Amino acid sequence: MFRDPELVSSSDGAYANLSEAVDASLREKIRFRQLQAQYQTPAREERALDITVTSVRAPDGEVLGAACLINDRTEMTQIRRQEELRGEMSAEMALDLRTSLAAISGYAQQLAATGDAELARQLAADIAAEAAHLDRTIGGFLASAKATSAGANA
Repeated sequence: MFRDPELVSSSDGAYANLSEAVDASLREKIRFRQLQAQYQTPAREERALDITVTSVRAPDGEVLGAACLINDRTEMTQIRRQEELRGEMSAEMALDLRTSLAAISGYAQQLAATGDAELARQLAADIAAEAAHLDRTIGGFLASAKATSAGANA
């Protein structure tokens, strides 16, 4: 077999490596075994693999060997990670937006209640600063989303 991948899990036992799991399948005459493994390619890329080991049998039932169906789920794993990160970013952004909007609302209420021109100028400056912060936050989020979608389409 190609470089022995590191087994992450097995449907029915713990094995040190893929070769041991295949050997056990043949020895124990198991019809099939589900495995998950991490594999590093010769180019040093990490791959997440689902491996189904199936016994190949003669008409009389004697085990002749094993066939391995290997499914590379690396891309799916990466997509799930990206979705989790987007969810975290969205939650952080929502919290940041809520905080800024609460600050703007508080400043506006103070502005409406004040008769002091100097305080009014300061509150107006604070509102403008919060609005600029919101603009940067949303701009950064949109730029990140645009870069992510451009990278996904490449």
